[in-house]
Amino acid sequence: KLEIAMLAMHATAAVLGLIIGPPMATPMVHVPAPMAEIRQLHVSAGATTSFLVADALDDFGAQQAVKDAALLARKAALKQRIAEAEAQAVADAEKAEKKEAERLAKAEAARAAKAAKAEAEAAEKRAAREARDAAASAKAGGSAAAPKRVDPSEVVKVNKQAERIAERKARGEAAPSLFPQ
Repeated sequence: KLEIAMLAMHATAAVLGLIIGPPMATPMVHVPAPMAEIRQLHVSAGATTSFLVADALDDFGAQQAVKDAALLARKAALKQRIAEAEAQAVADAEKAEKKEAERLAKAEAARAAKAAKAEAEAAEKRAAREARDAAASAKAGGSAAAPKRVDPSEVVKVNKQAERIAERKARGEAAPSLFPQ
């Protein structure tokens, strides 16, 4: 029963076109080559192939050597340009540093000259003021030696407690005590 069912299914599938048979075989045509040509091709092909490979390798080696030399030359040129750029940068930095040092030295010299000039002007004004004061005191009948003037930049120390004690002693008063008697 199983075989009949299988045959029925196979027949149905074949009718519907679901089963495709094997392709048609094409006949092979064999053309015999003469033996002398085969031997000559075989011998010359082996020798020619090895010579061609060797020549190709030699040519490739020569081309690669040229490419390598060009690459090494470019690398050397690049290294040289980098070294020159670094040397130029160092030289520029040194030049800038030297200019900066000269500028600072000039500025310091100018500051010192300005300070000396201001000091000289202040001394001249002080001397002129003292001479004017001495002349004014001589006209007024005062002593020839003018009282010493206090420099405004000088610090004057004042002790108020010592001044009060001196005033009290000049008046003849006794020192105060904490416990009166």
